[in-house]
Amino acid sequence: MNRKIQLLGAACSLTVISASATYAFDRETTEALKACHDEVWTVDAYADLPNAAISVWPASSEDGLTKVYWVVDWTDPDIQAAGQCQYQAGGVIGFEPFD
Repeated sequence: MNRKIQLLGAACSLTVISASATYAFDRETTEALKACHDEVWTVDAYADLPNAAISVWPASSEDGLTKVYWVVDWTDPDIQAAGQCQYQAGGVIGFEPFD
């Protein structure tokens, strides 16, 4: 009986760990992240940088408007920049660097 309880406890722990390690964004957030990531590449100073130089993550989402933070960090050439992008109705409607 003790062995069954131990096995059940271990199985529950694995379930909790695997469930908490997985997180997916909704479609709107995913589309906003992709669009804003691509928008960063339209800036001449970042256009030739590799994909690894650009990071994006969601800031907020309300009433169909999703705000995304972006960061460019690369060493050859030495570039560090950050900003915010706004996405709504299937497209980027605002893009600004933080100076």
